[in-house]
Amino acid sequence: MSESLKSTKAMSLSLSHQQSKRQEDVQMLAPAIGRGNTQAITCLLNMCPKLESLHLHWYNLDIFNLTQAQKDEQHFFDRIADFCPIGRLKYCTLQGIHTSEQKLHYFLRRLRSLTMEQIRLDSGTFRPIFEYLSLNMRKLQYLCLDDF
Repeated sequence: MSESLKSTKAMSLSLSHQQSKRQEDVQMLAPAIGRGNTQAITCLLNMCPKLESLHLHWYNLDIFNLTQAQKDEQHFFDRIADFCPIGRLKYCTLQGIHTSEQKLHYFLRRLRSLTMEQIRLDSGTFRPIFEYLSLNMRKLQYLCLDDF
């Protein structure tokens, strides 16, 4: 499969928590399952070295008392920021993402187009992000910020 993805320039991923009709099944998910799911996403993205456009959407389900596995899944963007080289990325859409100021800042560098909707920071603030956008993003041609 990696050979077929080497020339991929655009990818869109829409994700959410694993669901089960029985709540006790969900509560028994080992944390390793959540980490394994996020590792699989980074492996997929790393198979696309020519990626220029990335759309990531996390569907926030009305789930209370998340298990550790579900928390790991919800923070999949953090693993992408840590383990995926994005040197060619120019266009990025982030929707419903849970992350930190630091991880979000990493993604901004070479973008020409950025859409962020329903972003939730677990640490840090948006002020440094907005300052960076206004002072350092000379190649940015499109910016959409919605529902922070």
